[in-house]
Amino acid sequence: MQWLQRGANPNHSLAPHTTYRIGGAADWYLEVGSGWSTLMRETRERGIPVTLLGNGSNVLVADEGVEGLVVHPTDASIEVRGETVYAGAGARMVKVAQAAAGAGLTGMEWALGIPGMVGGSVRNNAGCFGSDIVSTVVAIHGHDPAGEERTWTTEELAFVYRGSALRDGELAGAVVTAAEFGLAPADAADIKRRMDEIQRQRRLTQPVTKRSTGSVFKNPPGDAAARLIDAAGLKGRTVGGAMVSPEHANFIVNAGNARAADVAELVRIVQATIEDQHGIRLETEIEALGRWPGGIPDAFAGQEHRP
Repeated sequence: MQWLQRGANPNHSLAPHTTYRIGGAADWYLEVGSGWSTLMRETRERGIPVTLLGNGSNVLVADEGVEGLVVHPTDASIEVRGETVYAGAGARMVKVAQAAAGAGLTGMEWALGIPGMVGGSVRNNAGCFGSDIVSTVVAIHGHDPAGEERTWTTEELAFVYRGSALRDGELAGAVVTAAEFGLAPADAADIKRRMDEIQRQRRLTQPVTKRSTGSVFKNPPGDAAARLIDAAGLKGRTVGGAMVSPEHANFIVNAGNARAADVAELVRIVQATIEDQHGIRLETEIEALGRWPGGIPDAFAGQEHRP
């Protein structure tokens, strides 16, 4: 099989590849920058599950690891083309924001708050500080689930709050290889001031020095998950090595040798508490991946592994 010949590593630990530093081993792990059509066709024909893993943020990898092949995209290229920034799926969103600012383009300052890479950010319609992917992306390049090369519009990807057709719809199983962001010229000093303010807010309100995976829960309509969790007195609550951050209640941090099972149980406790107090079921923004005893935990209901 060609993907084995391309250097796939067996029984490869995924914890170092996640921002949580949590998770078991992948059956096989491969870093890929090109040749997606062949890879997708070959794995599909052989029924091999494929999981994409970018910067490892926004995910919780099971202690028992991940079945099949885990693929990490390596194309981190970023090009400024007039008022458009083209970025490979493996480019970090922070780097895209910095490249845009360096070119005197505004519209990507918000991406300083996104720990992930372009591919995963597009799939999840990542956002913060008043903007998101759907507000800035103008074209998405990749391969559909059959492996055919495609370019999608925002309408075709059916973006919703923290989701898209790539995550939950008919394009689940497709691969994003690059994205184009449509921006606008602006004064460099104004862009820098905005970026400095975002960095200041992050340092003041988020556990930036702790191991986390970003916001755990989606905000319910008309409210904020962090406010509900804080009001419930759950800041600092722990299960094993997992803890609800004292700095930001919508972050669960790895406070020391946490296991995926610890995080999942803490997610369940938070959900049960908020539902009991307010009748609101907080939906998870992060995804649970891999082999979980009994399947994906109920705390992540509605999710399933999509090869």
